[in-house]
Formats: sequence, C-alpha cells, structure tokens
Amino acid sequence: MPRPVATRITIALGDLLAACTAENGYPSDVGQSVFLGQIQGRADDAPAIWLIPGSQKRRPVYDNVREVVREYSVRAFSDLRSVAGWADATAAERRLIEVELVDQVIADVRRCLDTWEAASAELPSLISHLGETADKPGYSEEGGTRVGAGVDFTVTYWVDPADPTTPA
Repeated sequence: MPRPVATRITIALGDLLAACTAENGYPSDVGQSVFLGQIQGRADDAPAIWLIPGSQKRRPVYDNVREVVREYSVRAFSDLRSVAGWADATAAERRLIEVELVDQVIADVRRCLDTWEAASAELPSLISHLGETADKPGYSEEGGTRVGAGVDFTVTYWVDPADPTTPA
C-alpha cells in the first residue's frame, strides 16, 4: 500500500536531518540519530534529533486539490562532554561552552533544513515551501551535560484528499 504524502514528507525530512553530522560539516553532530514522531527520548540518545509532525491546516486550491500547511518541531540535543576542553574548563568557561553549543545546534539544524531543495531527491517533488517559524534554546539543568534546541517550522504541500498518496 502506498504511503500518504504526509508520511513521505516526514520520512524525507528525517533523512535530510540525518545528514546533520560532523562529517557533513555540522559541528553539533546532532544528526547521528533521528527519531520520527517520538516526543521524548533518553538523555543517553544525544547527540540526536527528534522530528515531531504537528497539526495541519488545509484550504481548497482548485477542484479537489488542497493546499496543506503542516507544522513540524525539531528537538535536537548534544552532549557537552563531547566538546574539546569541557573536562578541564572552569565553571565560567563551561557556561560559555554551553551557550556556544546551543547556538551551534540551532545554526546546524537551520542550515541543514535550508538545503531541502538541493540535498533531497524527494522533498522538492513533495513540498512547495519549507518555512521556519521559531527556535528556542535548551540549556542544561544543574549538573546536566545535555543541551540543545527546538526549531519549529512549517511545510506546505498540495494533495488531492481523494488520493492522499499522490502529490497534486
């Protein structure tokens, strides 16, 4: 049975985010593991990304074709212990390392998402627009070493509700 367009988009976005690794030029390396539709993970999963599909809004475009705007949330986390110099850093230096790593996670996820048209063979055939809406830093709790960020964005695509497996 063919997969719905919405599912194919989520899978393709997950594949895109899996490229967010150090070997591909993304220093935070958060693409090492990508979890689809999973809201919570374990701290030991870091570095990792959780891609969570959200609500969808539909509006008629023509005939039976609908424009769909779907919200997505990326939650990406890295481990401060993976940063060179972390073990020997002072408390003030560790705070700066933490702020920098959080900003790096945000920058890496944004930059990776920006490549959707060139980096993915399937996404350009499925979606018409990928738009970011917001990001939010996530700092460690007392004594914790996992930090990250949330990046929320929308995807716009067209589909015939009578055939949700084929892009319109």
